[in-house]
Amino acid sequence: MVDAILWLYDRIAPLIRLAGADYTQFRAILQTKLVLDNRRQSATVRSRRREPRHMFLFTMMFYAFMGMFPGVALITISSPLTGLTLLYSIVMLLMGMSLVADFTGVLIDNTDLSVLGPRPVSGRTNLAARLAHICTYLGSLGLALAAVSFVTGTFSYGLWFPLVHLAMLFCAVVLVVFIVNLFYLSALHFVDVERFKDLIVYFQIAMFVLMIAGYQVMPRLMDVRHLQQLDLGGRWWTYLYPPCWFGGTAEWLLSQRSPALLPLVVQSVVIPVGGLVVVVRYLAPRFGRSLSAMGGEVSEAGPTARMPLRSLLGGLVARNPEQRAGFDLVWTMAARDRQFKARVYIQIAMIFIWPLIMLLASRHGPAHMLTNLEPKQYLVVLYLSAFAFPAALFAMQYSNQFEAAWIYYALPLRSPGQLMVGVFKAMACRFGIVTFGVFAVVLGVLVGPSVLPCVALALFLNGTVAIVTSFLIVRRLPFSENVSTLQSGGRFAATLPLLVLPGGAGFGHYLLTHVPHAVPLAILPAAGLFAVLLWIYGRQNWSRFGLAAA
Repeated sequence: MVDAILWLYDRIAPLIRLAGADYTQFRAILQTKLVLDNRRQSATVRSRRREPRHMFLFTMMFYAFMGMFPGVALITISSPLTGLTLLYSIVMLLMGMSLVADFTGVLIDNTDLSVLGPRPVSGRTNLAARLAHICTYLGSLGLALAAVSFVTGTFSYGLWFPLVHLAMLFCAVVLVVFIVNLFYLSALHFVDVERFKDLIVYFQIAMFVLMIAGYQVMPRLMDVRHLQQLDLGGRWWTYLYPPCWFGGTAEWLLSQRSPALLPLVVQSVVIPVGGLVVVVRYLAPRFGRSLSAMGGEVSEAGPTARMPLRSLLGGLVARNPEQRAGFDLVWTMAARDRQFKARVYIQIAMIFIWPLIMLLASRHGPAHMLTNLEPKQYLVVLYLSAFAFPAALFAMQYSNQFEAAWIYYALPLRSPGQLMVGVFKAMACRFGIVTFGVFAVVLGVLVGPSVLPCVALALFLNGTVAIVTSFLIVRRLPFSENVSTLQSGGRFAATLPLLVLPGGAGFGHYLLTHVPHAVPLAILPAAGLFAVLLWIYGRQNWSRFGLAAA
């Protein structure tokens, strides 16, 4: 894959030299960047290999699959402008989101400047390699997203479609690079570097959730029959919406030479070309100066901040000094460790997506389901949080800074049990109770006071599930295991309790709803069971975590 891309750049080497770059140096820098891309995992595509290989090719295959829906839509939608606008909307959205989510770590990491700075590499050569790297990445993803549309578009609009489509994709790539550069510079102008990196983490989470939720929710919201007959021609807002520019230009070149489409043709060419000039002459050098001002290190942790909520909750639920140490450690790391947030927040966000999917999948419609909730339906919602909390406990074991686990040996701990109780309480306060509380409040409003016994029982059973799951899958102290082991194979057996235990608890609760007064009577035994298990949890010793006594 890398050799094929470099072969294409060899064909335009005179143009690169004409821009003032040393092509030999340009080629070596670009080759290195592409090889590193091949080993870097995407924010939306995760490999189970310990050492990922050919990840870029795998990512392209994933995006080709994502592009199947808009590609097939070209055949079914009667208006070329509507079909092509839908296609370019999805392509540009996913390219922009991927550039921000996957490439930010590369873009804001200026360690290459420390390597190339002392060497006789001109600024133009370095800038040309950086821009070529970005455009190659986006262009490859754009081609992958549009792979199916090349075939369906040729079938619908004729043999000239691939050439026109390729030109429009190039303009779309240039426009996306321009918009993302504006986004970066605007964000860096208003927030500091650490806050900016936090924003990117939240953007990665939002991107993943939107892509998964979009493919679940959008087909249920759209009426395909209306979309097939929709015609965007003559709408004033099409002149403000970039995908319409490219869709209108493609329609003008392929079929209809309408004068109303000429403004779209002009916009599709002038604005991307003007944006390219602005990027090369103004934005890229300014962005480079911003990178230099950052310093060379891309931190894995966010800024340290005062945490009055941590102090308040820690004083209430973790009075034991050993518990308080575990509570403070995990609460702080969960707030600062960006990789931890990226792993856990995605899973928690997906927990909130499933009730929406359930509503849209209802045969009688969402309104009817909301006003006629049955126990089997709202119990599913209550036990969804039993998936999120244990998943956070499982992810809590891993970190890129796992070498710092020596601190556990330095602490005056007789056993790690009380420390782990503090860890459990911190994760419960930060993730479990919040997630469960949102569902409980919503169900209380929709169903009324009659749901409160079920909420109380589900709360203690969720806690019991979390403790049992932690016993089964948490074998390391907090943030003491190399995160690379999380991506290795053979983890299914370890994570199986995350799937089985919440479902088993929910099913047992559902059976109790068929026995008169069984649910209220089961609350105290469930609370007692939770308290006993938490006491046992606090008696874990060092051998439990594969460590000798400290």
